[in-house]
Amino acid sequence: MENAIIVYPEVTNGNPLNAKNVVRWFLHKPGFHTGNIDYGQDELYFFFQPKFNDPMINKNLNNLLQLVYFREDVYKNKRLKHRVGSCYMMRKGKGRKIVHDLAESVCIDGMTHEEIASIFNKVKYFISYDLYTMYNRFAALCGCITIVIPEENISEDEWQPVEELRYGIAYGFENIEYARKTQSLVRPYLKKQQMRMNKNVQEFILKCEVFFEKEIKVKYFLFGVRVFGYGSHQKQIEIPVTVRNDLIKVIRKRLEQLQMQLIDLINQ
Repeated sequence: MENAIIVYPEVTNGNPLNAKNVVRWFLHKPGFHTGNIDYGQDELYFFFQPKFNDPMINKNLNNLLQLVYFREDVYKNKRLKHRVGSCYMMRKGKGRKIVHDLAESVCIDGMTHEEIASIFNKVKYFISYDLYTMYNRFAALCGCITIVIPEENISEDEWQPVEELRYGIAYGFENIEYARKTQSLVRPYLKKQQMRMNKNVQEFILKCEVFFEKEIKVKYFLFGVRVFGYGSHQKQIEIPVTVRNDLIKVIRKRLEQLQMQLIDLINQ
């Protein structure tokens, strides 16, 4: 545990594992679910999407970390001819007022992925009271029209300023046509996201190593290439400029420390 880097979600207060190196991952706005924010000093912060970042806590706007398991093996459109009724989900929207007609509408909270995918392929509409859940897109992948019930006093742009993240989703019943027109864009976008997320994880590892000044067990080249492994099994990837600059700062700091140690030795 001493050298481990522990990743806590934003809902975890304090440092229950007493870890030396802590990463805090904002999967929602800090304090949104608990009403309380209790983080430690010298932590590294990442956010799942820009909407969830709190610049008062995390001033590094480049620390995006997205990991999603798309379950393409389960969520696919079977193109059934007859769809009837709707299904709905509360999840993080638990406690919100139900505003849609519950006739021929089934609650899918707590069901398995397979059960939910089956229902998404049978009903016409998916009513989501959870503003931010991957199930909103899963439904679109199955050809079901997703309708997110708007939060009071939150506009569509405030809910989701990035249009690509709105593909296949209607923010309110009045935007059903938009969801229908953009539904075919969801799968290509997710495939593009998957490629970007793979690179995202590599950047996350680099940033953690740099921030916590870990013993780097792989070779670095300052002109932007990191080499994994040794011999014929080496694999090269580009180091992002922001990470490269942070790495140079760490190396410069270590050189300064070595210089001070040499001066101390000379003066003894």
